[in-house]
Amino acid sequence: MHWKTRRLVQWAAGRRFVWADDEITDTDRMWVAAKLLNTYGCRVRCGLCAAGL
Repeated sequence: MHWKTRRLVQWAAGRRFVWADDEITDTDRMWVAAKLLNTYGCRVRCGLCAAGL
């Protein structure tokens, strides 16, 4: 898991936030999902779309 994952989730403290990161891994996504937070992945070539936000 990336070093900043826990810190970002703690900082958000249940609030909505956007985390755009090219270093997030499947382990990070699983950890965040276990905290009952929604995640949205995007493909690098497509970027974010309105449905994801």
